[in-house]
Amino acid sequence: MRTAPRLRLLLGTLAALATTVWLFRDLLPPGSFPVGWDVFWNLHVARTIAEQGLPAAVPQAAFTQLAVDHADRQWLFSLVLAAYGGRDLGLEHVPPLVLGFALAKLAVLLACARWLVGPRLLATPVLLAFGLSASALFRAAALRDMLLAILPLLVLLARLARCDARPKRNDQAWLAGAALVFTWSHGAPVLPLALAVVVGAGRRLDTGRCGFRTLLPIGAGVLLGLLARPNPLGCLELLWTLNVFLPWASATGALPLHPTEFAAPPFDLLLAHSWPLLLAAGLSLATAWRRRADWRLVLPAVLLAIGTVFGARLVELAAPCLTLAVLVQLAATRLGGTWRGELAAAAVAIGLLGLAHHHAQPSLDANRLVALADVGDDLRQRARPGDVVFVTDWGVSSPLTWFTRDVPLRFTGITDPVLMLRAAPDAFAAWWRIKSAADPEAARTIRERFGARFAVIGFADAAPGRPAGETAVQVWQTFGALAQRGVAVQSRDVPSPPRHATLEPGFRLYEFTD
Repeated sequence: MRTAPRLRLLLGTLAALATTVWLFRDLLPPGSFPVGWDVFWNLHVARTIAEQGLPAAVPQAAFTQLAVDHADRQWLFSLVLAAYGGRDLGLEHVPPLVLGFALAKLAVLLACARWLVGPRLLATPVLLAFGLSASALFRAAALRDMLLAILPLLVLLARLARCDARPKRNDQAWLAGAALVFTWSHGAPVLPLALAVVVGAGRRLDTGRCGFRTLLPIGAGVLLGLLARPNPLGCLELLWTLNVFLPWASATGALPLHPTEFAAPPFDLLLAHSWPLLLAAGLSLATAWRRRADWRLVLPAVLLAIGTVFGARLVELAAPCLTLAVLVQLAATRLGGTWRGELAAAAVAIGLLGLAHHHAQPSLDANRLVALADVGDDLRQRARPGDVVFVTDWGVSSPLTWFTRDVPLRFTGITDPVLMLRAAPDAFAAWWRIKSAADPEAARTIRERFGARFAVIGFADAAPGRPAGETAVQVWQTFGALAQRGVAVQSRDVPSPPRHATLEPGFRLYEFTD
């Protein structure tokens, strides 16, 4: 039955949005502790902007470019957070912000799909954006810049799929504008260009014409996005560090450790959390092969899904892009534009959403390392503005930065290890010797080389691939040896609550008191 398409779409859309509200209110109820590390740094930068404008420097990012010349790779995202919470921006704003971005993602997906296929659209499968992967759902619950950046990227993908090989002026304006907004929102300016190349290859499979002329307006939008922002030269340096220097340093061994989100996830974990994503990618690919159509959407979505095998970060892109391809392909079936199709799609989408929720919930709970709030309270009471806090885990510095905002401190790690390697390679080499348990006088190095007054070390801290706790034990031994030589040292243990201890048992806070 194909009657009342507007009513069907309206009810399907409302059902999808209501389910999303329930989902994120359950995962992140008001007053819940935020998910992940990045959220604290994002809140800190956004609130700083709300209080004083874009800062000239962020002192907490010691030993990096940002401590002397701040550049924000996700400038527009920071502005959105600052505008939402203003000078009162805090942890309580995280759940509604995450929910708002989730609803915006579904709205953009539905708008793009409706624009591509018309009234035959089935609305409820849009929930696949959160149901295809528990990892994607987990990352959607963290206040990361991709929550905003995915919106213009989806618009760009839909416009690329719709426009001719020779884009008209209206298409060019849309492509340039979407690329501009994306570049303001995320630190990977090459991504829109790469997407255009892949869509061009898909168009060749669909029509025999590549249409790589879309690269010109997209390139113009990216270039304008890089230059039309505060501190464009500092931003270019930062983006060079993250997009060129980082992979080169990684390939040559100069950077011996990497953020976990750049690493390939264990394959068994990938299957457990993202098998619906991989299955949907295979079915979408088979359908495009059989119909000899829709390659412009299917090819980039499938490549992104395959990319999740090599890097967890791509799941944030793969799930919504594949959802857009599936929405378009479903519209071409017999179920497209029917109530029966809507109900069947709703059953599948909600079933997969339940599986994703089942897997994501324990990870969300374990990720909320509330012990760092206690460490931050201790530092705020005992530290003086400008004190250096040595950390062996880059992640912990972001929440500690937030919890000690009223006593600005300096940390030996902020957001990414490559920032220290780029700005202070000698300091990074000394830091790495401590992290890898290769410095027999680690405590002395912490005090004399880094001028630190405090050190925060996780009980289980170790270099990647090394036994758990190796670094923590070695640092503890060197602090003991230093105390025996008459240097005044105090320490305090802050254990994690039981449900969080599986990820991090707790932290030891050292203080030089001389």
